Amino acid sequence: MRKHLIATAVIAAAGLAMAGTAGATQYKMIDLGTLPGGIDSTARGINDLGQVVGSSDTTGSILGHAFVYSGGTMHDLGTLGGDGSGAYGINNLGQITGYANTSGGDAHAFVYSGGVMHDLGTLGGASSAGLGINNAGQVVGYSGTAGGQQHAFIDTGGVMTDIGTLGGTISEADGINNVGQVVGTAYLAGNTTEHAFIYSGGIMQDLGGLGSSGTHGTAINDLGQVAGYYLNSSFQQAAFFYDGTKMIDIGTLGGTYAIAYGINDAGQVFGYSDIAGDSAWHAYIWDEATGMTDLGTLGGKVAWGYGVNNLGQGVGQSLYDPNIDYGHAFMTTEVAGVPEPAAWAMMLVGFGALGAALRRRRTLVAA
Repeated sequence: MRKHLIATAVIAAAGLAMAGTAGATQYKMIDLGTLPGGIDSTARGINDLGQVVGSSDTTGSILGHAFVYSGGTMHDLGTLGGDGSGAYGINNLGQITGYANTSGGDAHAFVYSGGVMHDLGTLGGASSAGLGINNAGQVVGYSGTAGGQQHAFIDTGGVMTDIGTLGGTISEADGINNVGQVVGTAYLAGNTTEHAFIYSGGIMQDLGGLGSSGTHGTAINDLGQVAGYYLNSSFQQAAFFYDGTKMIDIGTLGGTYAIAYGINDAGQVFGYSDIAGDSAWHAYIWDEATGMTDLGTLGGKVAWGYGVNNLGQGVGQSLYDPNIDYGHAFMTTEVAGVPEPAAWAMMLVGFGALGAALRRRRTLVAA
């Protein structure tokens, strides 16, 4: 009899556990606001501690300033002596990269660490920008060269190295993982076609086109998987996921366009897509198991997704009112899923079985 009661209780517990875990993951979008005096902000990067970086307009600066959002507060990172700056990446040590205007008016890549913004200089040209940073403090981005071209760079310990192109005159590095692999985009000879690349060990690997179109690599995780976008056969922007051997078109939110800008070590891709039958763009998160999940907006019709961390938290910019063109930086975070119908049914079966067991036990005791 005791075995029967235990088995019944196990069935009930299993039903409760299934009901608590089943159901699609849901997300909420958090408005991060702006710097003091600002009305518009954008978030570009997030680390695994939930610290967010981006740019916001502020009192006295229409161009905006780079910020870090931490502990519920947005902090102004300042500039390199000029009137504007923006942040694109942050690592788990809190080191930040982006661009900032100098007193001479040129934009230079920077690393912000220990409360100080350090100028990384250029490859000989006038301007540069840092777009990604890993946990070793290596920065990647693009810079003007002495010859007037734009080349991708990697900066290690304050030394900026030109990583070249795929035969053309223009390249850009958008992301770097903790293994030191760099992802970006470079023109082929003739400067008519761009291909995504992975740079590692001094070699630039061409990831090729997708169909007849060029590709843009925007983010890379520690497994060497890449997110990006390309022009499909209808000349519409489409998002892709590169699994290490092949590129996969990850679809849309029902519309015709999608762009991917972020990827984490779980292979989740973050970006934005248009909505079927509506002049709206929504942020999304995608993985191979569940496909593309619509993350909505802050209240307007548009949300652009840019970066994602290993906890599945994404960042970007969203319009917060249907009648206002200004947007606010946002962060998404997971919330408890709602049990699906099958899970509710199992839960009810579990409760019923447990109730029957308890009634039978009371009867046996009374006897």
